[in-house]
Formats: sequence, structure tokens, C-alpha cells
Amino acid sequence: VHGMDSYQALYHQFIRSRAATIGNGVEVRRSGLKNAGRGLFATQPFKKGQLITGVDGPVISHAEAERLRAAGQHSHIRTLLRQHLCIDGLKEHPAPRGCGGGTYANDGRDAVPNNAQFCNRAAVDGTLQLCFLRALADIAPGEEILVSYGRDYWAHFERVAASRP
Repeated sequence: VHGMDSYQALYHQFIRSRAATIGNGVEVRRSGLKNAGRGLFATQPFKKGQLITGVDGPVISHAEAERLRAAGQHSHIRTLLRQHLCIDGLKEHPAPRGCGGGTYANDGRDAVPNNAQFCNRAAVDGTLQLCFLRALADIAPGEEILVSYGRDYWAHFERVAASRP
């Protein structure tokens, strides 16, 4: 879809120019949380309320997001425009330098308080929606960036875990 390609190019340009990127403000490395794998860490200070990094990855249609959800392949999808567009967050290893690192942030859940939240911001004329992580507290270099995944994510996670032999 030509329009989708244009939207995707603008999306990536805007998120990478308005917040930190992997290798320039944030980095991906082993998480300090039990069973978490990799996590997102600050390499520069962030003040409460500041945008940290964007959620990067392919921009997909709402229909594609629903297909991925139905197939159980939806762990990093964030809605940009309700019923229209979503972002399917990066899952690559190693994490690509120069990209937004938002999807590498873990949820501290009950172990550690989250210090960031997902937020959508409009760009240009309000039609281009961008997804970022925003600091809920001051974050020091070396600190892991943690964000709530929400109740729906954990309910799905627990159903899948319970269905495994």
C-alpha cells in the first residue's frame, strides 16, 4: 500500500528525531528482572515527563494486527489510530542502532515499580500518531526503563502459560 509506506517513512523519521534511539540515549542489554531476557536501559538522564524513546517497527493495518493477535503473535503491538493503524514493535536481536527502543522495555509488574508509560503524540497536522515511552520519574544512566504492559497483556500471558503442558 503506497499510503502505508509513506506513513511508515514519516513515522520512523519523526520518532527517531524526537527522542533517544538505540545507541544514542538508550541501549538494549540483559534485564535485571527474573525471566525477562533483554531490557531497555538509559545511557543518558531522563527527567520526569520527558519522552524517552519511540516504539519502532513496521506500521501495520488494524486487520493485520487482529490477524497477529488471533495467531498469538502480538506481544509488541501498539495502536496508533484506533481501528486503522498499529505499530508492530521491533523484536530483533541484536537491537538495531538508530531505532526507537520502546518495545525492549519490560514490565516491572510486581517486582519493581515502572518508571515509564506508553504515550501517543500527534505530529504534523494531527493525523500522524506517534508512540513513545515517557518518563514517570527521573531516570538515571544505567537504570532499566520499565513500562506497564496492562492487565489484558498479563491475562493473555497467564492463559497461554496455563495451556502449556
